[in-house]
Amino acid sequence: MTLFSAILKLSGLSIREAADFLSVRPDTVKSWSAGRNGVPQGAMNQIYDLLEKQGNAAGEAVKLWKEQNEPEQIEAGYAVDNHEAQSLGWPSVGAQMAMYARLSEMLHGECEMILVPRGSTMGTAKAIEGHEK
Repeated sequence: MTLFSAILKLSGLSIREAADFLSVRPDTVKSWSAGRNGVPQGAMNQIYDLLEKQGNAAGEAVKLWKEQNEPEQIEAGYAVDNHEAQSLGWPSVGAQMAMYARLSEMLHGECEMILVPRGSTMGTAKAIEGHEK
């Protein structure tokens, strides 16, 4: 295992997703992951930026949780496919889920986190219910 492959795993990106995100071929990402070729600093910076974005998003979610008097349970919607994830600003569902893993780590088990497909959250159901009245 290389540092790049470990960081890639932490980001939630698969080889193919990383290739798309970094605008290179999957074989290039495989070569970097195996340590056969060096990783350009620009590519590392893009992955580091993604990790920072995930950490910031998780931190904002913790802040919101605290502002809501630390409920015992939170429900979070995840993108059902990469296209939806990209419309939300994530390169893939895996990257979004890695952010939720960071959030869980930050909550230290103080709150039950329920992940559901976007559009099926209780909040969405209540919003739809409100529009129907």
